[in-house]
Amino acid sequence: MDPAPPPPGLIALVLPPGAVGIEAEPADWDAELLPEEEPMVARAVPRRRREAAAGRACARRGLVRLGLEAVALPPDPDRVPRWPAGVVGSITHTRGLCAAAVARQRDLRAIGIDAERAIAASRGDVMRLVTTPAEAAWLAGLPEPERALGSALVFSAKEALYKCQFPLTRELLAFGDVELALEPGLLARTGALRAEFRAGTAARALPGLTAHYALGADLVMTAACLVA
Repeated sequence: MDPAPPPPGLIALVLPPGAVGIEAEPADWDAELLPEEEPMVARAVPRRRREAAAGRACARRGLVRLGLEAVALPPDPDRVPRWPAGVVGSITHTRGLCAAAVARQRDLRAIGIDAERAIAASRGDVMRLVTTPAEAAWLAGLPEPERALGSALVFSAKEALYKCQFPLTRELLAFGDVELALEPGLLARTGALRAEFRAGTAARALPGLTAHYALGADLVMTAACLVA
């Protein structure tokens, strides 16, 4: 079954002032990568190539919205896009959706976004790797129809937080290195999750990282940002 189309403008609901969010349009999936970006998909399957093309197309439109040139965005050795000087950004893709967010560093110190489709109960092995005991207990307490979206929320928030902190710390973290403050009633249309990184991680010193989220029918979009 094809995934449900994302509600229009879902990314705009999770971004702070100063950030520009762009969701892929149909033509973006067949966009051309720039020569500097081609090596990153030299051995990629067609699906991965289309995702990469759509992500870079969104990011370049975001740069133009900031009043900047639509430049090539090849990955660095850690596979993070090389954003222009003075710019921070993040790209995400999941089934049927690709998006990018960019901002000037004078407004945001770092940004991470992530989109995830609802995670079915059959993928419980994945969530056992993702959740802390407290997070697993919160998910277990959700009614069955809500658990798939709740699982996606936990996964997506941790991905966004990781993407936000990584360009600053260059620290490889496990899912268990961050715990989300999960409470009843979180699965409203929009909201925010407080996060605490494990003691001893460099990310723990970053001030007040929070994951903001917006929900679609079977989709979660999250963003984590650090204000400059």
